[in-house]
Amino acid sequence: ILIAIFVFMYRAQKQLLLSILLSFPLVSTLARQIDLTRFSRSLYLLLTAGIPISGALELTQEVVVKIELSRAIQKSKEMVISGNKLSEGLKATKNIFPSIIIKITEAGEKSGSLDKSMQDASEYLDYQVTTTLRTLTSLLEPIMLIVVGVIVGGMMLAIISPIYGLIG
Repeated sequence: ILIAIFVFMYRAQKQLLLSILLSFPLVSTLARQIDLTRFSRSLYLLLTAGIPISGALELTQEVVVKIELSRAIQKSKEMVISGNKLSEGLKATKNIFPSIIIKITEAGEKSGSLDKSMQDASEYLDYQVTTTLRTLTSLLEPIMLIVVGVIVGGMMLAIISPIYGLIG
């Protein structure tokens, strides 16, 4: 019944459920890194394919999960359409994009190879996601071991207690 309620809630209120799930500290950091990786890789692929930067930003806005990042991409797209550089648009959104991504974007704009700089940024962010996942799984292993131990111990007590009750 709980699984059916969860599936129904997910279909009906997907954005609300995702915002609750993404509010946890470690999950939020990981989701932000994954979204930034998706953004930079999608932008790299779209720019390599020859799509103009405003169209590429509009398409990459649909790739990300977190609402803040989507709004930041929208604001950056508006600034690019008004004639500013992409790096200025990324700077305008405070604390959304890491400074290294902004600097890589600036270097790509100055050298004329924004697509290659987005490829480098996506590779860097992909490495960060891998490292964060490795750390998260190493933290979860002892917690899972304790949970399994408690479950097995509870089952043993549930089986042995009635036997002792019968003997007494």
